[in-house]
Amino acid sequence: MLSPSNDVERSRIWKDAIELWLNRQGSLNTAASYRTALVGVLSYTRKRPWELSRRDINAWIVSMQKKELANSTIALRVSAVRAFYRFVITDYILTGIEDGNEYRLREDNPAEGCRPPKVERYGRAVCLDRDQAVALLQAIKTDTLVGLRNKALFAGYMLLGLRNSELRLLKHEDIEVHRDGIYMRYQAKGGRMLTKEIFPPVYEAMMAFAEATGRSEGYVFHGFDNKGEPVNRPITDQTVRNALKYYAQQAGLRTQGLRVHSLRHTAAILRKEAGDSDENIQKFLKHGNVATTKIYLQHLKPDPDKTWMTVAEMLEMVR
Repeated sequence: MLSPSNDVERSRIWKDAIELWLNRQGSLNTAASYRTALVGVLSYTRKRPWELSRRDINAWIVSMQKKELANSTIALRVSAVRAFYRFVITDYILTGIEDGNEYRLREDNPAEGCRPPKVERYGRAVCLDRDQAVALLQAIKTDTLVGLRNKALFAGYMLLGLRNSELRLLKHEDIEVHRDGIYMRYQAKGGRMLTKEIFPPVYEAMMAFAEATGRSEGYVFHGFDNKGEPVNRPITDQTVRNALKYYAQQAGLRTQGLRVHSLRHTAAILRKEAGDSDENIQKFLKHGNVATTKIYLQHLKPDPDKTWMTVAEMLEMVR
C-alpha cells in the first residue's frame, strides 16, 4: 500500500483518483450522481477516503434510511461507492519514484458486502398505453418553433425507444442518410457509441423543425435565447421534463410517476402490442440480455388475471 509522507499529499492523490474515476463515467448525469454519493458518505462519516470501514458504510446506509430516502437512491449511492473502491484497487495503480514498485491506495473495499435495501427492478416503471400516447402527441401544437421541436422529440422517444440524453443531445452531424435508411450515432449508457435507425416519421419531424429554424448543423433539439433566436445548445433535461408534464396535463393524463424515461417504456410496450418478440424488443432497447427485457415488460404490463371471474362465480358473487 502506498504511504505518502503526509496527509496533504495523500489527500491530493485520492482527489486525483476520484476525478479520474468520475471522468471515466459514460455521462455527466452519472458522474454527478456518483460524486454526490462519495461526498455524502465522506460528509456523514467525517472521515477521509482511506479511513472508511465497512462499519462506516453500514452506518451511512442506516442514516439514509432514517432520512426516508428511496431504496433505489440508497442502493445507487452504495453501488457508486463500491464501484469507486473497486477502481482504486484494480485500476488506480501508482509507481514509486524511488523504487519503481507498484502501489495501490487500498487493498480492501469498505463497501463490499454492505447490503442496501432491496430494490425491485422496474417496480416504479410507468408507461402510456396506445390511446394515451396518441393523446400526448396530439396535445403538442406545431404552430410554433417550440411545438415543432417538441413534437419531433417526443415522437422520437416513443418510436425510437432512446433514453433522455441519447436523443436530446443528438447533433445533425451524427445523422447519416443511406440508401437503406437513416441512421444516427449516439453515446449510450456506459459510454458506448451505438448506431440507431431513425424511422421516417421522426426524421421528417426533425427536418421540419430544422427547416423552420434554418439550422441544419449543431444540436437538433436546440434551445432559443431571450429574443427567440436559435442557440446551438441542447435543451436541458429540466426543459424536457416540464414540457412532458405540460403536454400530459393538456391531454388529460395522470402525471404522477410520469417521467421522460416513461416514453422509453411506452416504446417497448407499443412494440409488444404490435406483435414484436421479446428478442426483437431486447435488440431495440439495446438490453444486454433477453431476461432483462422480459422483466422490464412484465413490470410495465403484467399478464392480466383471467381467472378472477370464475372464482367470483364460485363464490356466487357474480350471477
